[in-house]
Amino acid sequence: MKPKILLKYELTDIDTKTFVVIEAKVTKLFAGIKMKLKPIGDKAAAKVSAKMPAFWIASFQADKIVVTLKIGSDIQVIGDFDLGSVADPKRRRQIVDSLKDEGILDSAELAQFMRRHPDKTRLAELRQAVAEKLKAMEALKNELMTLKAELAGSGG
Repeated sequence: MKPKILLKYELTDIDTKTFVVIEAKVTKLFAGIKMKLKPIGDKAAAKVSAKMPAFWIASFQADKIVVTLKIGSDIQVIGDFDLGSVADPKRRRQIVDSLKDEGILDSAELAQFMRRHPDKTRLAELRQAVAEKLKAMEALKNELMTLKAELAGSGG
């Protein structure tokens, strides 16, 4: 849950120019997520200057990617994306991998998220593979017991 500063901006045209820039940056950084950000507002935009820049910060909170805007001591959430609601497990994995690559998620948080949102088809494949290996082991065990009995019967 490490916040990542996506953009620091010091110019006063915050609502017009940077709004498009930050949405594109979110899309690029997080595996193509289309996140519509809320308008910043005239009061907040008026505060932005070289001495009080605007910071867009991305973080991962409760299965959501949250983008906040910090201007001075004012912090407001301007967009979020519920990653837990992504139905395609491959797409979901791609997004969490990009979050990990950007340093927003660490390995423990990634593992915890994947346990909460498992890929059911992959789990079924793994269970099937385990069952097949167990059958093969049981067959080998039976063959070994037969060979041991034959060895003992042959005087060895």
